[in-house]
Amino acid sequence: LVVTEIMLDPAGTDTGAEWFEVYNTLGTDIDLKGMVIFTRDTDGSCAKSHTIKAGTIKSKSYFTFGDVRSGALPSYIGYTYADALGSFGNARGVVGIKCGMTTFDEFTWNKPAKPDRSRSFDPTAMKTSMNNDDENKWCDSQGTVFAGTAQGTPGAENSICVPEAMAGTCLENGVARPIRPAAAGDLIITEMMPNPKVATSTTGEWFEVLATKAVDMN
Repeated sequence: LVVTEIMLDPAGTDTGAEWFEVYNTLGTDIDLKGMVIFTRDTDGSCAKSHTIKAGTIKSKSYFTFGDVRSGALPSYIGYTYADALGSFGNARGVVGIKCGMTTFDEFTWNKPAKPDRSRSFDPTAMKTSMNNDDENKWCDSQGTVFAGTAQGTPGAENSICVPEAMAGTCLENGVARPIRPAAAGDLIITEMMPNPKVATSTTGEWFEVLATKAVDMN
């Protein structure tokens, strides 16, 4: 069993909306009854656990554990641990699954979560309990919405991790680099259309700028 995705910071109240996903790497189904899911801070504090009462992960399939407190489970949640694990730390923490003294897998995160986006393991990487220890092989989900505005793929194959521009950077050919800001004199207004006749002013006005060197416009 390999941890492959986790929702750390749902939009609004975290209670009832957090979850994490595991993958069954075997060619046979796995009975979850009696196994233990757990979480703690990276310093070992705030440790909490829950013994699974029932559930089966199909061969080569994903299974999602959630903290649903009442009502029917959403289609993407396979089992609820209710309030047994409390809330995940948005900036750091550990989550895992074990049976007796054998820990099948645990995932440690030390990067702050982006609100309403799950943290997911890149599906192009081999799904092993050692390979997913590298946090650089994880990313915040992009584009796939599973409920409301929440992005992620609970219970299904993750989206491939792609480079993402962060504050102060641009993406160029898929590689993040520092923004090249324009300075005075780098951009020169060279032409404008102040009074169009074929189109209205609302849709026909424009102006042109010459860049004297390569700069970023964002």
